[in-house]
Amino acid sequence: EKEIRDELVTMLLAGHDTTAVTMSWATLYLGMHPEIAEELAEEAEELLGPDGSKPLTLATMRSMHKTQRFLRELMRMRPPVWEMQREVVRDELLPSGAKVEAGRIILISPYVHHHKSSHFSEPDSFKPSRFVTADGDSDLNPTTPSGTPLVIPFGLGSRTCIGAKFAEWELLALISTLCQRFTFKTAMEQEPSLLPLAILKPAQTISIELAMRERKP
Repeated sequence: EKEIRDELVTMLLAGHDTTAVTMSWATLYLGMHPEIAEELAEEAEELLGPDGSKPLTLATMRSMHKTQRFLRELMRMRPPVWEMQREVVRDELLPSGAKVEAGRIILISPYVHHHKSSHFSEPDSFKPSRFVTADGDSDLNPTTPSGTPLVIPFGLGSRTCIGAKFAEWELLALISTLCQRFTFKTAMEQEPSLLPLAILKPAQTISIELAMRERKP
């Protein structure tokens, strides 16, 4: 029971700051890419109604394909947990040929992994469309030819963040609701530099102007 309680506390409390920072980045990209914000607003209006009268359910969020791609690109560009440490439990030989001895602590950086040009074209550009397949569907979990996941904002394996799904649904709900109700405008021509503390934060203040969105008749 104590382990279950501790995991729940981690999921509910530790996720507050990461979600808040991710939403800060989200509003910046919505302000810098008004055409994307408009697409998300139209999707939200279609699924939730122009006045938001339809309930926001898991089934509804599963149908928010454009918003899901926006969120995936957001987590690729600015993973809140930019680095994580793991202890090697047995000697390993990496694909590169490097040997890693048991007991070593290794650092894994989702940010660096996400920004490798060998993984993504124009890795430093915000392009949710990169997750659209040739037939128009979404592929939110692309892999290398050997099967290595290319987007790992929550880690991998048995140590994957326990609150990953909770965070994704929470962020989808926030982004879709805000896009339906507001327009976003920013005078910032460049993204702020990064402040890589425990969480990947903007080093400068993000300035966003919100305005009530005009509802369609």
